[in-house]
Amino acid sequence: MTSEAFTLVRHAMPQQVPDEDPSTWRLGPEGVAAARQLSSVVPQDTYLVASPEPKACATALLVTGREPALDVRLVEVRRPSRWNSAHRSDARRYLSGESVIGWEDQDDVIRRISESLDDHQERAGQRRLVVVGHGISATLWVAAALGLDAVRWWKSLRFPDAWEIDLHTLRAHRIEAVA
Repeated sequence: MTSEAFTLVRHAMPQQVPDEDPSTWRLGPEGVAAARQLSSVVPQDTYLVASPEPKACATALLVTGREPALDVRLVEVRRPSRWNSAHRSDARRYLSGESVIGWEDQDDVIRRISESLDDHQERAGQRRLVVVGHGISATLWVAAALGLDAVRWWKSLRFPDAWEIDLHTLRAHRIEAVA
């Protein structure tokens, strides 16, 4: 990646609809309010890119007031689209490096996120890159890039959340919203 630092935003909490594919879930009133609170932490002159999933697009728009560029490489980890009551335990196993039946290979996720970040950093030029995505896919990339414990970092994520990712110092720092 050509830049040393960028802002990574995890989408706000969507309304969970068990009969629908999670990739189609939209933000409810609480998610909308939470995303708006993050608007104080993102500078105005940024290059904004997001996953095309509705919850990420909406979070990007609410945080910045602008439509983001969309990149399918930023989608959440591909996995079965049915409701899964064991999702959290499957996610922990997956983030620990285990293969989970039907889940996208971890190396493929890291590769596609890396390629997306490289491409969009180049397009951002001198502007700050702001990336709005998902918890599990972003966690895989952050853990690989910074050498962090993936499960621990994922469990610390909020809905929504904003992080300064610094590749020069290999650190991730949460950006707190101003109340």
